[in-house]
Amino acid sequence: MRRLLRILLPLALVAAALPAVAAASKTAVAPAREFAPRQLLVKFEGQRVGRAVSLSAGTGVRRAAAALRKNPRVAYAEPNYIATASAIEPSPYDPSDSGSIEAVASAGEVGRWVYKQWNFLSPEGSETAALPLSPGGIDAPRAWRNLLDAGRPGGAGTVVAVLDSGIAYRSFGSAYRRSPDFGPGQFVPGYDFVSHDRLPLDQNGHGTHVAGTIAEKTDNAFGLTGLAYGAKLMPIRVLDSQGRGNALAIARGIRFAVTHEADVINMSFNFP
Repeated sequence: MRRLLRILLPLALVAAALPAVAAASKTAVAPAREFAPRQLLVKFEGQRVGRAVSLSAGTGVRRAAAALRKNPRVAYAEPNYIATASAIEPSPYDPSDSGSIEAVASAGEVGRWVYKQWNFLSPEGSETAALPLSPGGIDAPRAWRNLLDAGRPGGAGTVVAVLDSGIAYRSFGSAYRRSPDFGPGQFVPGYDFVSHDRLPLDQNGHGTHVAGTIAEKTDNAFGLTGLAYGAKLMPIRVLDSQGRGNALAIARGIRFAVTHEADVINMSFNFP
């Protein structure tokens, strides 16, 4: 209780000292949705993690944060910023496609995924009748071959934590269906930091798209695959059904991924 009072008392003093910013905070915060209104993320020296602290009505978020940062005992004081899902990009075509990287002209759609996923090709290649230029390309085919030679096809043995809007990794009731391009044994336990439960199911679609770009299966009669199609996925939901999530939930998601030994953390969202 004493520790809590030591945290809240400075905030109460800040609120009392800043009545003039009430109107500005309401017009600047709510429409822009850059951060949660009337809330700060505060950590004092000696604390393991910070916490969300509510501000009284009429207290400007940015002004309160600036005032608290003047206290030498405050490690940080920041608005609880809101992140939004990144724009969706097209998914890769299955590399088992018979015309995937062969330099031959082909009619129809067979082998034409390279024109939609040119960024998978080598940036050093030259344009041909069957292969487009790939400025900034990542040379995925060579990486796939290297992984096959290493006995780790598609990054097998790697766990990727996907912090996003969840993943359609399993069916649940009548509202949720597992994406057919994921394998049932492809996931490790995750967590939902929006609904606060152990079912991080996707209510937006963005997280499933991102997870597919990372690790959709190959050689399964579906036309898409992920770059690391042999990896396992850890679904961590930090974005809501609108593709929005706050910094506190995201920080908790990062800690969860680290604690549960994810090898890679993917976060495809942006702060303002």
